[in-house]
Amino acid sequence: IYSGLLDINKIIKRFTSIPDIQIRQKFYDRILLLIKENDKDFIFHNFKDFYDMNEIHQVSSVAEDFLTTISVQCTDFICHMLLLYSQYPNDFHDDLENSINETLRLYPLTDIWTRPSYGKQRGWIASLVQLNRNGWIQPDSFIPQRWNTKEHPPLMTWGFDIRRCPAQKMATNISKLIFETIIKTENFWIKPAKNFQHERTFPYGCQVWIGYNEIPNEVNTWKFDGKFQMQCRRWLCEKLRMIDQNELN
Repeated sequence: IYSGLLDINKIIKRFTSIPDIQIRQKFYDRILLLIKENDKDFIFHNFKDFYDMNEIHQVSSVAEDFLTTISVQCTDFICHMLLLYSQYPNDFHDDLENSINETLRLYPLTDIWTRPSYGKQRGWIASLVQLNRNGWIQPDSFIPQRWNTKEHPPLMTWGFDIRRCPAQKMATNISKLIFETIIKTENFWIKPAKNFQHERTFPYGCQVWIGYNEIPNEVNTWKFDGKFQMQCRRWLCEKLRMIDQNELN
């Protein structure tokens, strides 16, 4: 996602790694340089409110709220597409755009949306998982063909109005490019663990077996047995994350 620059786990703490402080500092300095250059294509180019913030909040807005978020969400999005591809390969090959829409409908990248009051409009809170199931026939089924008609409920996953994600086009194109590169590699195959449950989030990671060429005989029977160890690791790294909050200050 970072153009091959680095592993996302070296920048932030998920539940599989601890950050590499040296790389983190280089990333911080690179973002700071980007901000100071204020290039015309920079997303916050000449945006006064952005440049009125102090340095740490400027870097956080770009590196954490934008780049890191898009990296994590694109990774999750690609995982969802690959999991669905393992069940519905023909649908993805026949119409990738519809399959992308259907993936985002079933597994939106975020669930709870909140919107503060704006002007005379009241604030609200909503579940995207529920909104994307309202008004559909067989709402829990993967049916890309439903997007062939224009008479359908709107797809809400990247936001809308003043809350629309500025990286929607870039994130979609990046995810699509990586996904197509994977599935179009010759003799690609994918098989989820027998005990894996596909959910919107991946609390225990995405346990799938991916490979190329010959498929092992045991691929249809393998199970993920590291759930307890992953729970312990996640708990430990979450505590380390709390200690780590001020590393860049």
